[in-house]
Amino acid sequence: MSEFIVIKDFLSEENNERIMNYVLNKEQEFKTANILYNGSKVQSEDRVALNLYDLGELRALFLKELEGRVDEVYRELGIKPVEVPEFDMQIAAMGNGGRFIKHIDTVIHKDWELQRVVTFVYYFNTVPKKFSGGELKVFPMGFKDGNTEPVNLVPENNMLVGFPSFIAHEVLPVQLEDNRFDNYRFNLLCLICRKSTANT
Repeated sequence: MSEFIVIKDFLSEENNERIMNYVLNKEQEFKTANILYNGSKVQSEDRVALNLYDLGELRALFLKELEGRVDEVYRELGIKPVEVPEFDMQIAAMGNGGRFIKHIDTVIHKDWELQRVVTFVYYFNTVPKKFSGGELKVFPMGFKDGNTEPVNLVPENNMLVGFPSFIAHEVLPVQLEDNRFDNYRFNLLCLICRKSTANT
């Protein structure tokens, strides 16, 4: 059992490029990112990023590929499969100074209908990469070997990272000299959720 899984070359080169082109064409539709606080979405300096929720054709493209790998991920992470999953998806873009402080993705609140179970982060960027930093810092809980030392995962184009949504993680600050949108650090976030029992 692992506490996170990394899959490189997750999509075909063609689909990786389709995601990149879709996002670049949607630049004007990105909005300031929110965080969840007491069951509500609010803006905060804890997260410096832009978000896009309209994934259009990318949603089906990504989920089709994920479907073929998700059982492997459940086994590797030691998580009971979600029988009737729902998917919470968004795209995040981070320019110079972008970051997200240490947090977890699980939400337990009486007004929140979905319980987040597994977090997937799919990275993509223009090639060659123009930014530095932006590492995903994962804080293991020591389930596998007792090791709780944080691990810094460097974002690579066409790389997927998956971990239980209760695992603490952080996005370290992005450094970018030419702060054009097409040079940003991009990721597609996909959360596998089950219906919450908080209201029952």
